[in-house]
Amino acid sequence: MSGTVLVTGDSGFLAAHTIVQLLEEGYAVRSTVRSLKRAPAVREMVAAGGAASGHRLTLVEGDLRAEAGWAVAVDGVDNVLHMASPIHLRCQGTRTN
Repeated sequence: MSGTVLVTGDSGFLAAHTIVQLLEEGYAVRSTVRSLKRAPAVREMVAAGGAASGHRLTLVEGDLRAEAGWAVAVDGVDNVLHMASPIHLRCQGTRTN
Protein backbone atom coordinates (compact mmCIF):
# COMPACT_ATOMS: atom_id res chain seq x y z
CA MET A 1 0.00 0.00 0.00
CA SER A 2 1.06 3.59 -0.40
CA GLY A 3 -0.20 7.08 0.16
CA THR A 4 -0.34 9.44 3.08
CA VAL A 5 -2.93 9.20 5.83
CA LEU A 6 -3.62 11.95 8.36
CA VAL A 7 -4.52 10.59 11.79
CA THR A 8 -5.87 12.97 14.41
CA GLY A 9 -5.68 12.22 18.12
CA ASP A 10 -2.44 10.31 17.89
CA SER A 11 -1.78 10.20 21.62
CA GLY A 12 -4.94 8.18 22.18
CA PHE A 13 -4.88 4.39 22.54
CA LEU A 14 -6.83 3.58 19.37
CA ALA A 15 -5.13 6.19 17.23
CA ALA A 16 -1.66 4.99 18.28
CA HIS A 17 -2.53 1.42 17.34
CA THR A 18 -4.02 2.61 14.05
CA ILE A 19 -0.80 4.47 13.26
CA VAL A 20 1.20 1.30 13.89
CA GLN A 21 -1.06 -0.68 11.54
CA LEU A 22 -0.85 1.97 8.82
CA LEU A 23 2.94 2.06 9.01
CA GLU A 24 3.09 -1.74 8.86
CA GLU A 25 0.89 -1.65 5.73
CA GLY A 26 3.33 0.73 4.04
CA TYR A 27 1.49 4.04 4.39
CA ALA A 28 3.14 7.32 5.26
CA VAL A 29 1.38 8.77 8.29
CA ARG A 30 0.98 12.40 9.24
CA SER A 31 -0.42 12.84 12.69
CA THR A 32 -1.52 15.79 14.77
CA VAL A 33 -0.52 16.70 18.30
CA ARG A 34 -1.76 19.72 20.24
CA SER A 35 1.86 20.59 20.98
CA LEU A 36 5.01 19.34 19.29
CA LYS A 37 6.41 18.87 22.79
CA ARG A 38 4.36 15.63 22.80
CA ALA A 39 6.10 14.32 19.68
CA PRO A 40 8.76 12.22 21.51
CA ALA A 41 6.08 10.51 23.64
CA VAL A 42 3.99 9.70 20.56
CA ARG A 43 7.01 8.30 18.74
CA GLU A 44 7.79 6.12 21.78
CA MET A 45 4.22 4.78 21.84
CA VAL A 46 4.38 3.92 18.14
CA ALA A 47 7.77 2.23 18.54
CA ALA A 48 6.48 0.27 21.56
CA GLY A 49 3.61 -0.89 19.36
CA GLY A 50 6.11 -2.52 17.03
CA ALA A 51 6.18 -0.04 14.15
CA ALA A 52 9.54 -0.46 12.48
CA SER A 53 8.89 2.31 9.95
CA GLY A 54 8.79 5.34 12.22
CA HIS A 55 10.65 7.34 9.58
CA ARG A 56 7.35 7.49 7.63
CA LEU A 57 5.63 9.16 10.59
CA THR A 58 5.40 12.95 10.53
CA LEU A 59 3.94 14.90 13.43
CA VAL A 60 2.36 18.31 12.95
CA GLU A 61 0.75 20.69 15.40
CA GLY A 62 -3.04 20.88 15.28
CA ASP A 63 -5.50 21.64 18.06
CA LEU A 64 -9.20 20.92 17.51
CA ARG A 65 -10.02 24.13 19.37
CA ALA A 66 -8.14 26.33 16.88
CA GLU A 67 -7.85 26.73 13.12
CA ALA A 68 -4.07 27.12 13.06
CA GLY A 69 -2.12 24.21 11.62
CA TRP A 70 -4.94 22.34 9.93
CA ALA A 71 -4.25 23.57 6.39
CA VAL A 72 -0.72 22.20 6.71
CA ALA A 73 -1.98 18.98 8.32
CA VAL A 74 -4.31 18.09 5.43
CA ASP A 75 -2.13 19.35 2.59
CA GLY A 76 -1.33 16.47 0.23
CA VAL A 77 -2.89 13.65 2.25
CA ASP A 78 -4.89 10.92 0.55
CA ASN A 79 -7.09 9.98 3.52
CA VAL A 80 -8.03 11.32 6.95
CA LEU A 81 -8.80 9.20 9.99
CA HIS A 82 -10.31 11.57 12.52
CA MET A 83 -9.84 9.86 15.86
CA ALA A 84 -9.38 12.89 18.12
CA SER A 85 -12.03 13.53 20.70
CA PRO A 86 -11.85 16.68 22.77
CA ILE A 87 -12.81 16.28 26.40
CA HIS A 88 -14.73 19.12 27.98
CA LEU A 89 -13.96 19.36 31.67
CA ARG A 90 -16.54 22.02 32.47
CA CYS A 91 -20.18 20.99 32.65
CA GLN A 92 -22.82 23.43 31.54
CA GLY A 93 -26.44 23.60 32.57
CA THR A 94 -28.12 22.79 35.83
CA ARG A 95 -28.07 19.54 37.66
CA THR A 96 -31.31 18.02 38.81
CA ASN A 97 -31.78 15.12 41.18
